[in-house]
Amino acid sequence: AYDDQDRAADRVWDAVDARMAERHKRKREQREREEDQATRRGARARVADQFADLKEGLKEVSFEQWDAIPEASTGIRAHKRPESVVPVSDAIILSRVGAGGEAGAASSLTIERGRMLRDRLDKDGGADATGIDAEGYLSSLAGAGDLAPAMQVGDIRKARLLLRSVTSTNPTHAPGWVAAARLEEVAGQLVEARNIIKRGCAACPSSEDVWIEAARLNTPSNAKVILENAVRELPHSSRIWLRAADLESSDPQRKMRVLRRALEANPASEMLWQELIGMEEDESEAHILLARATECVPGSVDLWLALARLEDHAGAKAVLNTAMRKNRGEPRIWVAACALEEAQAPPPDNSAPLEERQVHYMRLASKLTGLITKALEAMSKHCAKPPGRSDWLALAMEAEESGSEVTARAIVGATLELGLEEQEWRRTWINDAQEAAAAGRLETARALLMGCVERFPGQKQVLMRAIAFESKHGDKATLARLLEQAVARCPKAELFWLMAAKETWKTSGDVDGARAFLQRAFAAGHNSERVWLAAFKLEWETGQVEQARELLTRARSKCPTPGVFAKSALLERVELRRAILGGADGSIVTELLGTLLELLKDGTTRFPAGHKLWMMRGQALLEFTGTTGVAEDVQRALGPDAARQVLLDGLKTCPNCAPLWIQAARLEEKHVSAVKARSVLDLARVKNPANAELWLESVQLERRAGSAAMADAHMAKALRECPTAGALWAEHILSAPKTEQRARSAGALEHCSGDVEVLTALGELFARNRQKKGAKKYFELAVQANAQCGDAWVEYLRFLIDVARDSAAARDVLDRCARVEPSCGRRWLPVAKHDQYRGASTVELVRHFLPGLDTAVAVANSAPTPIAD
Repeated sequence: AYDDQDRAADRVWDAVDARMAERHKRKREQREREEDQATRRGARARVADQFADLKEGLKEVSFEQWDAIPEASTGIRAHKRPESVVPVSDAIILSRVGAGGEAGAASSLTIERGRMLRDRLDKDGGADATGIDAEGYLSSLAGAGDLAPAMQVGDIRKARLLLRSVTSTNPTHAPGWVAAARLEEVAGQLVEARNIIKRGCAACPSSEDVWIEAARLNTPSNAKVILENAVRELPHSSRIWLRAADLESSDPQRKMRVLRRALEANPASEMLWQELIGMEEDESEAHILLARATECVPGSVDLWLALARLEDHAGAKAVLNTAMRKNRGEPRIWVAACALEEAQAPPPDNSAPLEERQVHYMRLASKLTGLITKALEAMSKHCAKPPGRSDWLALAMEAEESGSEVTARAIVGATLELGLEEQEWRRTWINDAQEAAAAGRLETARALLMGCVERFPGQKQVLMRAIAFESKHGDKATLARLLEQAVARCPKAELFWLMAAKETWKTSGDVDGARAFLQRAFAAGHNSERVWLAAFKLEWETGQVEQARELLTRARSKCPTPGVFAKSALLERVELRRAILGGADGSIVTELLGTLLELLKDGTTRFPAGHKLWMMRGQALLEFTGTTGVAEDVQRALGPDAARQVLLDGLKTCPNCAPLWIQAARLEEKHVSAVKARSVLDLARVKNPANAELWLESVQLERRAGSAAMADAHMAKALRECPTAGALWAEHILSAPKTEQRARSAGALEHCSGDVEVLTALGELFARNRQKKGAKKYFELAVQANAQCGDAWVEYLRFLIDVARDSAAARDVLDRCARVEPSCGRRWLPVAKHDQYRGASTVELVRHFLPGLDTAVAVANSAPTPIAD
């Protein structure tokens, strides 16, 4: 028996088992987890991990064993293309089979195919389906042409069945008959098409389309008979009469006779009158016809206007007055009346005084504006829906296109506020002016902008848009008047004073007028750097050096800025170089050099963050070292060591200025070693990470030092840090070996496809490989991407002269470059800023890069070399 002692013993043993299991639980769970993870890793193991041991053993493979390894494609069986089966048409089967059982088999095949077609038709709409869009099918057949050989016979049969259902179930539906006839015409069954359209004429005698289609499908002689029957059924159909007249095109007199008969039956048809009048060569006969036409069709504005054009001024005025009474809601008659008045009052000659021409224009504009105002009042009274502002604007553009410019301005001036809320004026007028200018309607755009200026006289943005428009499309006098208005209405706008002075100087050549504008700007309280520097530039570039120096002296006391000190130092540096080249006395050279160094020292002291001053100071200490005639105490302050100390002081206050770091590195490269320059650039990149300029300089330094491997390593790091830097990609492309040019070019286009430096580099690459078409393409893209980049224009011209040898294209590109006047470029800008080329034209700067430019583009080729691959 199981008693209490047994139960007590079991509890003791159970406790022992639980204790033992608890002691080994952690080890067991750890072992299970490791086994589970190993199982999972084995299930997800990569192929590369499975062959890791074999890869490790590859290091013991000899060269002979490696060469003995067979190619990967050995033993691989090529895939066979599956056979394709094309069904053969019945015609081919019947042409190949003979008599007897084979012919019977072919006939049974044809019967079976017909049964399948009938099943498809029943599925589409049933045996008596009439759900076809006959008009849509008609339009699809209109341009089909001779397509019968290409069309499937089954499709034609199906369409024939559907159209037959249409014409049988609804015989008075004219488009169905026309579609059925055109189907047979497309299928090559012209006789059947004529029969079908004949039945259509009998079923739909009141349809113009059916009669005209019947005339088209028949011969000219039969067509005349058909149209004769048609005019009996439809005597008031202008289209049928015009079609009948077209059949007589070979004999103008017969055609006019037909048109006169047509007008007897339908005198109110504008189309018939226009066709007849257009054929009349005698002006007096045309005048008689137009007079009769306007009586019969008084609502035709075109006929009234044509009649007015044949009259003199008094007669035209009477005709237009009559037309206004007959058509009170038609604005074109009023516009024609304005154009008539403008033509009757021609402007004075250009030799007449400006005041006389202005008075004439103002009187005429006032008169025409009054006419348009009367038109607006008349239409508001007699029209349920008078023309809107957009309609009048379209009429103004049409008037300008026909030569009535004052009429266009009058229309714009009278309808400027029509239908607009006051808050919508400026935005709407500016948008309309932009659209008109884009369409070539400059007088309309000018009238819109001038109206906007008058409504918003103190709005700087409005004046700026008007000035920009006149600068691009206007004349000098108009621009000068507008600038005078701008400075009078916005005297606090500094930009208007500067623009007025520049336009007066550059465009009109009036130096005194420009100087007067700047003096007025000073009097208006503009004591800014831009005004002072504009006044300095005016005096310096016109040869007034002492006045320019005096202006800068006053500017340094009244408006001290880094820019003013930089221009002062620039003036003294240019004068110092001129004195040295001119063989001036040593005392003068020493004085000028001392003034320059003192200016730069004062500037860097007062403006330690002005990096240009530090750079100019370092350049001066290097450039004028060893200058003949300079005093010894001044000479001791010059040299590389002094320049290095200045640049180091500048880097302490301008640590983020990349050009300053580059100048310091080039100083070390030239006077110490490339190693020292490399350390300077390394420190610069640490302080300015991801700076493309510093990376580019590092790469170029290594190339100059002959370390191509280090240059490539720097370039790889640079592109990782600055993947969208066009300058880096351009250097990367131009330094690529031939095998890597395509890959590097693709990478550059992927990261910065619109960068002008990348596009220029690609053009240079194609030019090197003599691929003229590709080079021309990328050079064009470069100058379009940034027309201000002088490097792109220079390389484009170099390609046209040296590679394409196309003098005419080179002359055209040079003219485009001169109009743009480039202002940037890594190679262009240092030359443009050099004292030797200060004030030089664009062509002179291009000549610096291309010494043979004059010879190459002196005479354009009569037969330029074609651009080819």
